[in-house]
Amino acid sequence: MKTIILYMLSFLFLFGKISGQEGEKCDLCSGTKGMMYTALAGNPLMDQYDITFTKLDLKSDNKSTFISGFAEIEAKIIDGPLDTFCISLFDDMQVDSVFINDIQSSFDHSGNEIKAIPSSPVPAGEDINVVIYYQGYAYDNNNYAGGLRNTTISNEALTYTFTQPFGASVWFPCKQVLEDKIDSLHIFISIPSAYKAASNGLLTATVDIGNGYTRYEWKTRYPTAYYLVVLNIFDYEEYNFYTHPDGWEDSILIQNFMTSEEHISLMKNELDKTNGVMNLYCKLLGPYPFKEEKYGHAIWGKGFGMEHQTLTSMPYTIDFRRLSHELSHQWFGNLVTCGSWQDIWLNEGFATYFDYLALKLLDSEWAGRNRIDYYHNKALEDGYGSVYVPEEDAENASRIFDYSLSYCKGAAVLQMLRWEMDNDELFWQTLQNYLREFSNKTALTTDFIRIVNETSGENYDWFFDQWIYGNGYPTYSGTWYQENDTLVITVNQTASRPAYTPFFKMRMPFKIYYAGGSIIIDLQQTQSNEVFHIPFSHDVYYLKIDPNNEVLNRKQGMTYQGLDVHNKNASVRMNTFPNPFTDHLNISTDLAQGAHSFIEIYNLTGIRVLARESTSKETVLNTSSLKPGIYLISVTSDTGINQVKAIKR
Repeated sequence: MKTIILYMLSFLFLFGKISGQEGEKCDLCSGTKGMMYTALAGNPLMDQYDITFTKLDLKSDNKSTFISGFAEIEAKIIDGPLDTFCISLFDDMQVDSVFINDIQSSFDHSGNEIKAIPSSPVPAGEDINVVIYYQGYAYDNNNYAGGLRNTTISNEALTYTFTQPFGASVWFPCKQVLEDKIDSLHIFISIPSAYKAASNGLLTATVDIGNGYTRYEWKTRYPTAYYLVVLNIFDYEEYNFYTHPDGWEDSILIQNFMTSEEHISLMKNELDKTNGVMNLYCKLLGPYPFKEEKYGHAIWGKGFGMEHQTLTSMPYTIDFRRLSHELSHQWFGNLVTCGSWQDIWLNEGFATYFDYLALKLLDSEWAGRNRIDYYHNKALEDGYGSVYVPEEDAENASRIFDYSLSYCKGAAVLQMLRWEMDNDELFWQTLQNYLREFSNKTALTTDFIRIVNETSGENYDWFFDQWIYGNGYPTYSGTWYQENDTLVITVNQTASRPAYTPFFKMRMPFKIYYAGGSIIIDLQQTQSNEVFHIPFSHDVYYLKIDPNNEVLNRKQGMTYQGLDVHNKNASVRMNTFPNPFTDHLNISTDLAQGAHSFIEIYNLTGIRVLARESTSKETVLNTSSLKPGIYLISVTSDTGINQVKAIKR
């Protein structure tokens, strides 16, 4: 098995009554590109069996990462005869004994693996039962995830699991292979009776075992990927309710493990929004995948959320965007899990797109627009790298959870696919078909592409070649003028990584503003520089590229190239102040309140460096990013155009 040396940075997190961080798992990866992390799977001996059941019966507490007990694993032999049972477990754990089919077995525990010898080889098609008794401190400082971790919130100790992507086998024996989900899972955890243990599935019993300890017995019958197994121990206060999606006969338990009654009071309004988000996702995607058990949240020790199956781990401060992001993972990531970490965008890109949709549809159009604009801007920060994680980075956690690529650009890809399809019914049918075919399984990017092609009846390979496997993004600019009843538009496209993706094929929307109104047209570019002749009888005064930010691109603007100024018998009166200006520039016009105007700033080489659409008589521009120098300030409206020079100090 390949072993990769792990280097770790130390991260300081403050816990308590503070706001959560903006990103997701990538928060921990910030500044760590190129660092490699150990993946504890890969021994071909594990390919010989498929796990059908795991039971963990452990003892621990909220004050340390020490655990003791046993793991019972049932598996079906698919490639036999099996003469060595191999499973991953952190070397620092002490393995006391191993039993195979009720017979004590000899074993070797090294290289973060247990290799146990059955009394006789187990043929293909037969079942095997393995019980491993073990104990130790279940924390690996050399692993990005670490396994079990311990921290303090509001002066109370908390033990919690963090296992994505390669930390599960730090705390329990498991097969860290995405394709082999655990078909059903029991987590029995004995802890001091003053505390509570939160985990996957349903709490089926709490048993007083004496000596001040209580055993919490959690069970789930849904297939679970190894990294989605959760165990959090704290002095929790519960805030529970039932949600009833439209058209459902039954309700879903929403079980929330908060730190105190005060905390519940602070978070109640946000937690109650689970109702609306659950209802929205059930309408768009189909029933909540784990409806027979529960959904909920448990506070843990990180500043981001983690979509553990049926129980998302959350920071102290829960906000709507994070809540909606993690809930969507129950479909994209948990019901259908990426088949390799190279395909992580199928989890994170989808969830990022859906937290934008939740904001747009449940909060406001404005909130959604700001969010997708933010994601596009973050994606454009990284002109290098593909959304698909390259093979050389398949075990690099910082690259897997690259926020610009796996999250933001992944979300942009879904938005652009919806735009290219130009058929919402077809788009939603595609996602539903994907979820249906790979329910409780794993999927690769190639699987999703096949579903897109089959559902649409068209070949979208070109789309994914440029946006998932390709690099970079396009930049758009151009010129325009009007000749009689023809609008002549010249569009220029340049690629940020032409050696990898020289040209981006796409429908590009342009908004035409004319006296009395506006209209959006689509132009399909077939080459980097192309001229379009559009029949148009109205007097055009402005063109805007991609007005609703449908396509991931940088826009340098469309420049008017006519010989005269529009409506030369009229003009826009304007005043700019202060002049010279520094970090802000005020634009005052004589336009009616609500009238559209377009404010642009050009440097002396003719490159547009700032643009803003306005419907106000008074506009303040943030010019802090501009370098000192002389600039041309242009204001255009349907009544004319005016231009003045101003100096930036």
